[in-house]
Amino acid sequence: SADIEAVPLFKDNLFKFIEKEGISGEQLYNCDETGLNYKMLPTKTLASKREAAAPGYKKSKERVTILACSNATGNHKLRLTLVGKSKKPRAFKKLKNQESLPLYYTHQKKAWMNSEIFKTWFQNEFVPTVEKHLKDNNLPRKAVLLLDNAPSHPATDELSDGDIKALFLPPNVMAVCIKKSGFWYKKGVFNGRDGVGSEYL
Repeated sequence: SADIEAVPLFKDNLFKFIEKEGISGEQLYNCDETGLNYKMLPTKTLASKREAAAPGYKKSKERVTILACSNATGNHKLRLTLVGKSKKPRAFKKLKNQESLPLYYTHQKKAWMNSEIFKTWFQNEFVPTVEKHLKDNNLPRKAVLLLDNAPSHPATDELSDGDIKALFLPPNVMAVCIKKSGFWYKKGVFNGRDGVGSEYL
């Protein structure tokens, strides 16, 4: 269940950390994973007048995992990460360079995110992409990735590259933060200036 009492304390500590480190909305990131059952049909469908019920079917459980990541202002959205089952899917057969894809693809036998995949994504996708964004916007090489406490996320000491690092949310507060903020991807936790927009948390 959601820990409502932990939210104000986390909010205060986060703002103090942001002010101390001089983090702007362009440098504060959040990411999350979701499963996509891409072959599953709707649970309800129409039946003709001649049928007592719609024809039955077996639900497909084919799934992939998708990871989305953005900064607080919404100005920098990283390409989606997709975790599939195959090391090289059939659709990639004639693909010469996987980096030309509009997404970051990786694989796991059950198409689940795990700590090793996440660590590799952080090092090979998040850090270089964020570095470029900061350089293009004349910002210091400093960024924070806010994460929930999912088992697939490694410890913070494994998600650090200089001043680009991860920071975990307290357990069971993500649902409350989303409800209060309208989700950071949509509104951001900043008010469009360098100051913190506390009305979003």
